[in-house]
Amino acid sequence: MGKTKKAPSGESASPRWIVTANVVGGKSFGEIAASDGAKAIEQVRSSEPTIALCAKCAPKIECPAVDDSSYVARKVGGDGEVHRAGAPPTSSAAMVFLQHLWDNSQKATGHSWTRLNTAMYRAVTLAIEAGLFFDIDDFDLIYKEFRGGYWFGEQNGEGWYGTAIEYSNESACLALEKMFGRKPIVFDGRRIAVGTQIWWPEREVPGGAVTSFKDDKESVIVCTYAIDPVTSQRSQTPTRRITIRRDEFVEREKARKGKVSLDNDMRAIRQCLLRIAGDRYFPTPVTAEMLSTIEKWPAGKRKSVREWCAAYWSKPMPAHLKELLPETAQQAIDKRVAAAAA
Repeated sequence: MGKTKKAPSGESASPRWIVTANVVGGKSFGEIAASDGAKAIEQVRSSEPTIALCAKCAPKIECPAVDDSSYVARKVGGDGEVHRAGAPPTSSAAMVFLQHLWDNSQKATGHSWTRLNTAMYRAVTLAIEAGLFFDIDDFDLIYKEFRGGYWFGEQNGEGWYGTAIEYSNESACLALEKMFGRKPIVFDGRRIAVGTQIWWPEREVPGGAVTSFKDDKESVIVCTYAIDPVTSQRSQTPTRRITIRRDEFVEREKARKGKVSLDNDMRAIRQCLLRIAGDRYFPTPVTAEMLSTIEKWPAGKRKSVREWCAAYWSKPMPAHLKELLPETAQQAIDKRVAAAAA
């Protein structure tokens, strides 16, 4: 396999390709003469259909074989064209960046898997922080194509998930969630990750941090810690471990959004009514009792008042708001509407 096959007499020689497999320690099949990288890889696959991941475990039956996408063909000379078996026809900006690093690493230095693995981990972090776009399957591909099992780390990507949330890289969040096989859990309007601080007194969590996602992918572990009053340092041992389910987060988020909507409505309505309270067509003070009544209305009623406030007399006042006013104010409003229509 290490010798270059010669072209038949009278035919131009085919390009030469160095075919390798991404296994522990690397596996090279030498130079292969073929018209393109795909055919060079096919020659190797047909002659050596299975390859052990490493020489030490080769005799073991349970040792998996290298899959098709682990083969790489690099063109000798010229532009150094690279062909990867099973590679998608197009790649995201993040994958292009990582592929370039993988294909061109250590050309100026000696080979070191430790150095390459560290560089790849940092490169993924940089791609997330720089806002590069990730396709939905990218982290599955990164793990498979670039030997991710050796450098993804003990948390297997959870650290990147926190970084993606911090830098608002939605595409990276979605790709990581696809790899994790779980849907996002939201707290105070943001996804939570390992390390997210949780302040939830109603759930008897006066202050804690997410330490892990449970295997069911539907709950998280939150730990609280004692604080040394002298050094202000957090203890290493948690005082409590609390499991919080996804449905609890969903209910809390629903209530939070409802309160935010109510606060926004009341702020806009209060500002509007106070602005026009001195208008001769609105001769009544804005009382706390009036605002309290409006606050208890359903969202649809509050919305109609906000729309009227925005229109400012160009449309009739909603009947439910008009009913809160004294009779004299109602009569004045009727005159104002009639004058506007005339």
